[in-house]
Amino acid sequence: MKFRTWLAAGFLLFQMGFLASRPLHHTYYWAWAPFHEAAWYSIHVTVGDVALSNDEIRARYHLKTWFENGRGELWQSNAMWWVFRAVAQTEERLHADKTVTVEIQYRLNGAPATTWKHTWIKGDDAP
Repeated sequence: MKFRTWLAAGFLLFQMGFLASRPLHHTYYWAWAPFHEAAWYSIHVTVGDVALSNDEIRARYHLKTWFENGRGELWQSNAMWWVFRAVAQTEERLHADKTVTVEIQYRLNGAPATTWKHTWIKGDDAP
């Protein structure tokens, strides 16, 4: 066989192995194109006993506002995992002195709503 044939075959095998391994890694999502997941979501955050406004939430997590539907919901075209990760990384980085509770209600591709909720216990509120 010619060198080019071996090179092409090796490249094809590499691609097949790469694609077959993607679903096995939780840090990567399976997608061939952008906009592979349409998710409408709303975030409710309480810091201590104070509920944050929508503007405060967007500023805290650096959320983009150009895809708002008028009901306080935002649109995410990537996997919702990106939103969860942004929230978790922000809370772990802030080291606030109050307990923070985040609740995200989201709908994927028109399916019924699902809720993701997490609480970070910090400072004086720790047991």
